[in-house]
Amino acid sequence: CASRVSPPFTTDLRRRFSSAFLDQTDDYAREWKRIWWVMSTVCMTVLWTQRKQVVHNGGQVTIASSVAAFQQAGLRQLRALARRERGNPRTIVQGTRLLICLDLFQRAPREAPRPEASHVQPPGSSR
Repeated sequence: CASRVSPPFTTDLRRRFSSAFLDQTDDYAREWKRIWWVMSTVCMTVLWTQRKQVVHNGGQVTIASSVAAFQQAGLRQLRALARRERGNPRTIVQGTRLLICLDLFQRAPREAPRPEASHVQPPGSSR
């Protein structure tokens, strides 16, 4: 939550981007990083709001309610950003890419990610 720098793309995510976006993978990867940055910002805000509810109002927060609040707030902010960008002729393409990435972000992977093959051989084994 505290790091706003997106992690490196996994092989599975890169494969999904390549099959979905063909030659525009880098443009969509930039939008994916923006999603990470916005969600990181929202995470900090949601956690701070929940802390205030517990400390000052005696509220209770569960992991499930915290996750739901985070997802709801994050997606709301991202959709609002995409709508704003799509309303401006200079940023309409960027806003459209953001909406497409949001759709991919919300979809669960259809299959478990494949483990990456390791080229390191255990000691004592030979090829």
